[in-house]
Amino acid sequence: MAAMKTTHDTTEDGAERGPLGQRVRRFFRWLLSLRGSPESIALGVAIGLFVACSPLLGIHLVMAIAFATILGANRPAALATSFLNNPLTFVPIYALEYWIGSFFWSGPPVERVRMVLGDVADQLTGSSVLNFREHVALVLELGRDVLIPMLIGGTILGLLVAATAYFPVLSLVRMLRRKRKERRRAQRKKRHKTGSD
Repeated sequence: MAAMKTTHDTTEDGAERGPLGQRVRRFFRWLLSLRGSPESIALGVAIGLFVACSPLLGIHLVMAIAFATILGANRPAALATSFLNNPLTFVPIYALEYWIGSFFWSGPPVERVRMVLGDVADQLTGSSVLNFREHVALVLELGRDVLIPMLIGGTILGLLVAATAYFPVLSLVRMLRRKRKERRRAQRKKRHKTGSD
């Protein structure tokens, strides 16, 4: 049986980049292709990350679009990054949020909540992102003693993550756009030079 060949992208120095590196690179290329100012794109990413930390499953898309529209941020950037919270990342993110929120609002032990969140994540696996009713019902089933600490912790974590991401993304988008401009200018010069020869 022939071995499967995997394709890897390479960096500028010739080192191989794995599938995760390829995805990250594609994401940044897509981010760079978005219309809008670097500030608008960075704000969109920050909003999406804030929304991803919200335990209000089922309305993440609505929240991302609403916040991005109200704050004048890039909506596609907000939508894309709001998907970082999914059934694979759901349990650790929400358990951390619950733990943070439990300092402000007491509830059941963290380990018990983690087990319940695991059950919810199992139910969400394979579920459509657009199945709002089912997602909202699953969150509401957690009950007030779990949901309130998660809301508090999610707000705190979301603000921290959003604030931490804004300036690096802003710098990165500016740098990538500047490099792209320089590359295009160099290509135009080269074409102009070869055309005049």
